[in-house]
Amino acid sequence: MNLIVTLRNIQHIEFLQVTIDLDLHGIMAIAGKNGCGKTTLARAIRNIQLADTFTTTAADGIFNVDSTIEYDLDDIRIAFSYDNSIRSLNCRQVIPSSFKHAVSVELSIPFGDRFNFFKSVSDADLDIRKALILRSFTIPSELINFLSSIYGNEKFSDLVEVTIKRSTYYCRNLPNGMYIREDYFSSAEYFLVNLYKRIRSRYRFIFVDEIDISLDAAAQVRLVTELRKLADKYGVKITFTTHSLAMMRTLLPNELYYMETVGNNTQLRPASYNYVKSLLYGFKGWDRYILTEDDVLKEFIEYAISRYCQDTFFSFIVIYIGGSGNVIEMLDQNARDGFLSDAENVIAILDGDQKKYRIARRPLTYCIPFESVEKALYAHYQQPDFSPRLTDDSKAKNAKTLFNEIIRQRLMSQQRIFEYLCNKNEDEMREFAQVIELFLTQ
Repeated sequence: MNLIVTLRNIQHIEFLQVTIDLDLHGIMAIAGKNGCGKTTLARAIRNIQLADTFTTTAADGIFNVDSTIEYDLDDIRIAFSYDNSIRSLNCRQVIPSSFKHAVSVELSIPFGDRFNFFKSVSDADLDIRKALILRSFTIPSELINFLSSIYGNEKFSDLVEVTIKRSTYYCRNLPNGMYIREDYFSSAEYFLVNLYKRIRSRYRFIFVDEIDISLDAAAQVRLVTELRKLADKYGVKITFTTHSLAMMRTLLPNELYYMETVGNNTQLRPASYNYVKSLLYGFKGWDRYILTEDDVLKEFIEYAISRYCQDTFFSFIVIYIGGSGNVIEMLDQNARDGFLSDAENVIAILDGDQKKYRIARRPLTYCIPFESVEKALYAHYQQPDFSPRLTDDSKAKNAKTLFNEIIRQRLMSQQRIFEYLCNKNEDEMREFAQVIELFLTQ
């Protein structure tokens, strides 16, 4: 049985049709460049369950009078079309419960459940306490093995399962009457526990956007193996988006798909790891590789090279990996396997706020001379003489928001921000740039 989702004229997607074979149990990973439509697809699938998904999680103005989403499942078609009265998509049909109960979607930050702990867990606290005192719980051996396999330790050997009013809760049952509820686990641990719950709930299709967020590279790799086992056991199709090369490399050829726009159509098609690596990161036999943790830092480094390193000899590429842990994992993986180049031809550059951590003291690893581009701009913005300023300073509540708002309001371009920060930190930037120049010339 196939689930067919068809999007027309939504944001930058003119046409996208995705067919998921729900009878082919297993895992399916979707890779693609930022902005290709992965998160829009996730929202569209979640819209089956919650019709206000786009209203609550997407920016205004992504729809027009020609916007539609159609769902085909079990010989039933459900259609959403543009409703001018709400300026969003609306459905005039009654959506069958079989549709709603067939799928489960976990969105990326900040809308995913892993970033918004369920209130129901804290509401059940008294009942959980009673169950622990009365020892009215079971030992979830499968979940314990799942977490132990992913993290490579026995941290969750004391995990117990409590059932209250047909709802299942997990907590660590510690000595001396102490316990830790699942909503007090780390965001990654909480996500894995609730992903396991979804798998056991017998959904036919589970979609996770940016599954690698909060998980270190080793955990990402192990998660692929464990999800493959659970998908087969519980008869579910688990689809996720990822930017993690470590995760992609562990996938089988029929498990990895690449999303891109060709002409007026957005396509999703099978792809090999090496093909995706080439398209996504542009690995084309460069002499030198610089790995970094986010796209803003990537573009800042490229600006710094153009400003301070005039006579580079070797061809080079700056690659945004995503997260300092993933950057270091790729650096280590290249040192072992040489899949990019010889170890001495690859370096990592991290944000300055990583200096206090051990990873920043590793060989071939460097930091920019301030905490991050966004944080440096935010610090200067706190000075009363900073100009230009936002019309509403309440929108400058954190570094990333300020950075995005200044660009969105066209007060400063990203290039102008880079120039401003270099001017303010000229000596430190020249010293930092010498490291890069040596790397690109010797």
